Amino acid sequence: MSLRRCVHCSGRNLRLLAAAGLMSFVTLTATSTPSAQAVQGPDMFGIAMGGESQYQEATTRERELDAIQAVGSRWVRIDLTWSVIQDGGPSTYDWTEVDRIVRGITSRGMKVLGTIAYTPSWARPAGTTEKHGPDPDQYAAFAAKAVQHYAAMGVHHYEVWNEPNIGFWAPKPDPAAYTKLLKAAYPAIKGADPSATVLTGGTAPASTEGSNYSPVDFLKRIYANGGGDSFDAVAHHPYCWAATTFPGEPEEWSAWHQMEGTGQSLRSVMKANGDAAKKIWGTEYGAPTNGPPDDRVTERQQADMITKAYTLWKDYEWAGPLFIYQGRDIGTDTSTREDFFGLLRHDFSKKPSYTAYRNLVAGVGNASGAARTTIKVKGKGRRGRGSANGIVSIRPDANGAESVEPTGSVKLKLYRQARRGWRSVTRARTAQLREAGRFRKRLKGSHGGGLAPGSYRIKALYAGSPAAEPSVARSRRFKLRP
Repeated sequence: MSLRRCVHCSGRNLRLLAAAGLMSFVTLTATSTPSAQAVQGPDMFGIAMGGESQYQEATTRERELDAIQAVGSRWVRIDLTWSVIQDGGPSTYDWTEVDRIVRGITSRGMKVLGTIAYTPSWARPAGTTEKHGPDPDQYAAFAAKAVQHYAAMGVHHYEVWNEPNIGFWAPKPDPAAYTKLLKAAYPAIKGADPSATVLTGGTAPASTEGSNYSPVDFLKRIYANGGGDSFDAVAHHPYCWAATTFPGEPEEWSAWHQMEGTGQSLRSVMKANGDAAKKIWGTEYGAPTNGPPDDRVTERQQADMITKAYTLWKDYEWAGPLFIYQGRDIGTDTSTREDFFGLLRHDFSKKPSYTAYRNLVAGVGNASGAARTTIKVKGKGRRGRGSANGIVSIRPDANGAESVEPTGSVKLKLYRQARRGWRSVTRARTAQLREAGRFRKRLKGSHGGGLAPGSYRIKALYAGSPAAEPSVARSRRFKLRP
């Protein structure tokens, strides 16, 4: 983006209840367990900060890093910006601003993915920008120096440039020139840190037309130009928010679908070149929640997209970490989408996606089955109507697992006592969970009319989330009087 920038029987039965729209009379507590096919753990969670982090005031930067740590991210992707570090010339190195970010990340127990990118003015033709494709030898010399410097600070993962298949490589994308850069950088990085993991530059969504290359075509040309031995993993940016398309939907243009779903995909190209064992890292993914009306999603849709993304990602055997772009909105200018990709708003208030991300981490982190979900519901009646209110909670275990905030909705159904037991008098109603898992809903008769006097109960079902299994409960009996 911008330079600124075995499941227990009780759980199984609850799923069947949820699918059938039924509710048990018994208050149940469900234990969260992961999918039997899940291959990814907590290490798949990352946040991409973007280049603007190097220009933040110290208090703001530390506050954002605190929020990224609190949400549960294991990785932070930052720019190791060549044009900043060597702004003064080929013999000068100013590591100050980047060092502060690196120390802030590692001191909080998170890992760094450093993107080595952007050409300083002295290393490019006059009148060009820092996106100008660099001389491979000059870039490799800087990369070696940077890797040597940051290996001593615990950094061992690097991305060679950013989105070289579109306008981030000027004057226009050039797979052959990029491959020369990759072939020069790889031995330089490995020479400075033999334990380093080297990624290709993350490819952006694009079609092969005009000056751009699609991610699949760009990777094919890297192999065709002899670059297959010059990277340890493929980096990709599987954005797919256009027309509010969700991850996994089979749209040919979707950068998510192009990883494995299309006829020719990143995976098929890797396999054809003997690289099936290498991973794809999703080094940017997300969606903007403001900006031009035809180029954004709602905050709720952003949260749902991120939830779907990690729900799929955890089962991809070929995947490395997935980084959400980004931690916090970088501005408030609604004329551009670039200011609104954050999990947090610019004022640090939380979007629904922040809670969704935290719950996803907790759901994977509590793979031992420690997280427990309960739902409580109360009912009352007045003037021919019933109402329900209650709370869903996901409790920490005795070992100190972090409590998470439930998201989603609760299904509610009203029953009236009859001679032969309890009879449903309403269709299932949906109540959205509010802050801290609370919910409230008025309940009318099946056809919207009033309720007859009698004894009633409310049954509630929480369908579950990535952090918790479903849970079912009923209210105490209450009377609705004439």
